[in-house]
Amino acid sequence: MRRVVVTGLGAVTPLGVGIRRTWSRLIDGHCGVVSVKNRSPQFAALPSQVAALVPSGLKEDGRWTAKEWLQPGDERKMALFAQYAMAASHEALEDAAWHPKKEEDLEATGVYIGSGIGSFDDVYETSIAYEKGGYRKVSPLFVPRLLINLAAGHISMRFGLKGPNHAATTACTTGAHAIGDAARFIAYGDADVMVAGGAESCIHPLAIAGPFDKDRAGFVIGEGAGVLVLEELEHAQARGARIYAELKGTKGAIGHLLGAAGSVEAIFTILAIYHIVPSAGDSVATEDKITFLGNVSKKAEIYHGRVPYLRRLPFPALAIIILIAVVNAAVWVAVGIVLHFHPALISTAILSYTLGLRHALDADHISAIDLMTRRLIAAGQRPVTVGMFFSLGHSTIVVVTSIVVAATASAVSDKFDRFSQVGGIIGTSVSAAFLIMLGVMNVYILYRLVKQLNALLATHPSEDDEGEDFKIHGAGCLFNVFKGMFKMIDRPWKMYPLGVLFGLGFDTSSEIALLGISSIQAARGTSIWLILLFPLLFTAGMCLLDTADGALMMSLYTSASLARDRVAILYYSIVLTVVTVIVALVIGVIQLLTLVLNVAEPTGRFWDGVERAGDSYEIIGGSICGSFLVFGALSVLLYKPWRRRVDEKRERNNNRVAPALLHQNGEEDQNRDPQDPASVVVVGNDGSREDGGGGKTPSSRRGGGTPYGTVEIVGDEESQAHRQSKGEGSKGKGGGQHISAREVGERA
Repeated sequence: MRRVVVTGLGAVTPLGVGIRRTWSRLIDGHCGVVSVKNRSPQFAALPSQVAALVPSGLKEDGRWTAKEWLQPGDERKMALFAQYAMAASHEALEDAAWHPKKEEDLEATGVYIGSGIGSFDDVYETSIAYEKGGYRKVSPLFVPRLLINLAAGHISMRFGLKGPNHAATTACTTGAHAIGDAARFIAYGDADVMVAGGAESCIHPLAIAGPFDKDRAGFVIGEGAGVLVLEELEHAQARGARIYAELKGTKGAIGHLLGAAGSVEAIFTILAIYHIVPSAGDSVATEDKITFLGNVSKKAEIYHGRVPYLRRLPFPALAIIILIAVVNAAVWVAVGIVLHFHPALISTAILSYTLGLRHALDADHISAIDLMTRRLIAAGQRPVTVGMFFSLGHSTIVVVTSIVVAATASAVSDKFDRFSQVGGIIGTSVSAAFLIMLGVMNVYILYRLVKQLNALLATHPSEDDEGEDFKIHGAGCLFNVFKGMFKMIDRPWKMYPLGVLFGLGFDTSSEIALLGISSIQAARGTSIWLILLFPLLFTAGMCLLDTADGALMMSLYTSASLARDRVAILYYSIVLTVVTVIVALVIGVIQLLTLVLNVAEPTGRFWDGVERAGDSYEIIGGSICGSFLVFGALSVLLYKPWRRRVDEKRERNNNRVAPALLHQNGEEDQNRDPQDPASVVVVGNDGSREDGGGGKTPSSRRGGGTPYGTVEIVGDEESQAHRQSKGEGSKGKGGGQHISAREVGERA
């Protein structure tokens, strides 16, 4: 079965309208149970006068006024419980950033909203109207407002959702059953996304009961709506959705007084579904308090989700960039306090920080971070700290060398050149080998991507988003050969030792060392602690840009803008892989040639060019950043005309294939009477297809066929050819036949 996750939340509750406001007021200790004696004169005569009411008021205050939360006319057409469901569903879809426009996305998105009672007010007011004026006084909207399933119906119509549409009415378990049933629609392939939850608006004297006593006898009635956006795991990951939790399973039976505890039933149901055998030593640890940092992080994530432009960048990526920027600011505050008493060192400190920023643009940094980010993403991770750990490893060499040089300035300064030469050979060798190896691996990845794209373009455009087994072939040809080495870097923090190896070149360490020695000579009596400000600033600057580079690379490679379009995924993957291959091989070769130049010291115009290239790493690094921007902009500008031309060609090719497929079906298909039941194909609720001749075959559609017991009618020859090219025509379908509307007219 497919895995189901939660990607969106929406709520209208007695604590306020909106999931963020509800959660905020909940953790602040607010209560939604209030007195209802002033709501209506009937309540004053009841012994219990408390209920959980949705607060009325302005939208900006997080309160409910139908006209502010709904569209014109909704209040008249919808019962209050359906209004609550509509508002909660809108928030949940916004929170999930799921706004389907393509037909296949709309067909793959369903709604399952339940209600135990619905709205008592409509029943009561209609009864009063009937007593006063008879049937003529009963509103024609009475029945539509009364129907429980109209909440789901209105939501589907509002957002154009064409997937499964259902409702449940099981008293207090309605919401749980709606979520559980909706999850099963996804698990069994009937939908990719489901809007699921419950809604109620039954606060009326008829529904009021006494509150809980010490024996839990009694009831406090409430109103509102809670809605989740449930989504298939791979579908959510493909579009970069924020995942709140995974729904492992629910219990389908209605609990009763003599049944097992609900929590026990749920646990054993999940264990049975996933064939888990618990051992005696298994345990689950829970956190029973909210830490200060956890609370701050949660509020920041909530704010991030509210800002449209910020939410385009994944929260972890934005958080790590902000964190490293705050660290940089803190470093400068501390350094500024120290430099206030040593103004002679200000220019040297600024130069150290600038050198750190410049070195982060070096080609080896950008290439290594880019390549490893891509590899970890291909392994199913969302790494945002690759650049940070790589930079920290690189900086370790800078700091250690600076400490040694500052402590023994005169002794080391005479011998540093030889030490730097040995370290340079080691560092450059590691860097060049790493980049060339990954560059060659990406050449093979590029070959497989192009091959996969060509195979996809040979199909009909309608099949681009179908199937569950689609994945980009990106393991690489050298993966098995270097499997042990690649396994060493399967987490972002393991980039730290790689950064240390890259830093053994000592090119940047020598710069910092010279700064330290110069400072000692320029400012008499300068202590080692003052000299350490320079490598600290260098590290801060380099770590800032390297961290931002890694986080932005992760965001780019997991972009959700075209996540469900197979052709777009492969197109942009090829573009990025081409850039990656060029960068890795060019920089790796330059480093290798530079190593040969430094060790063997050959001469000639070619080697003069190699030397100039080695001395211009900051220019090459900036060019790499520019190439990503240029290639990215060009790929976006060229994609639409290329895609339009390719799709037109695919349509023409498939339309030429369709007549040949029809001819293969035999002359009996040509002579068939359109009134003959054998000419109609019926798709059952189980996804099977049955024709009038008795043939029955499984559906080829995504686990569910053409939805829900319908007769499939083909509108024109193009649609017929479309289905024939997908293997859904009469060929191999047990005698069933798809016919176009035009063909029906001609035969008649």
